[in-house]
Amino acid sequence: MKKVLVLVVSVVTAGVVGYFLALRLVKIKNVECVSNLGECPAELGIERGIVYGKSLASSKRRMGKFLDESVAVSDYRIKYRFPSTLEVYVVFRRAEVEIVISGESTRLYVDGAGVVVGSGEEAGLPVLNIESGSGELTLEIGERLADQLIYGVELLDGLGRLYGINNVSMKGEYYEASVEGYRVLMPGQGDVGQLLGKLSVIVSGLNDKAQKTTIDLRFDDPVIR
Repeated sequence: MKKVLVLVVSVVTAGVVGYFLALRLVKIKNVECVSNLGECPAELGIERGIVYGKSLASSKRRMGKFLDESVAVSDYRIKYRFPSTLEVYVVFRRAEVEIVISGESTRLYVDGAGVVVGSGEEAGLPVLNIESGSGELTLEIGERLADQLIYGVELLDGLGRLYGINNVSMKGEYYEASVEGYRVLMPGQGDVGQLLGKLSVIVSGLNDKAQKTTIDLRFDDPVIR
């Protein structure tokens, strides 16, 4: 029994020592990067020069720091492959909404978590319009939207799923959208699920003969006029 125990301890010790020696002695000479979108784009800047000739431990640390600082990356995994390759798998943020700020020609692209991931021209995504009078908004790439804007993104997503809506406007302290021919006014904060449930009940209960054009959900008791 003692011999077996000694053997087990020796094997474990050798493994641990070997692992830490590998971290120091192995030199990385190649980087292979793939992502949820296919091959990693050149714009990401992952090149073997980042880690070339560095130890395995240093390479993992340097690559991790590089990816942590990248706005485009939401998650990643780094693995070593014998004899000298660092394998990198990257999960990129996907733009899901365009934010159009009144008076600005450039649109901001936002992912589902409310992080600004880029900017550019019209990209065919659902649009959240920020109209004049909504206060001064300074949105930088890599920043997360303020809670009120994230609420707007969630409204846009919910309305898109229910009614195919792809355009919502923020007008100061409230939001506005056209739903099934009705002008719908919605509060600037709250529970999106409850709000959309209330809207669904109202819309399904109305008919063409009602001659109503506006549904105002900004109050505890909805106003239909």
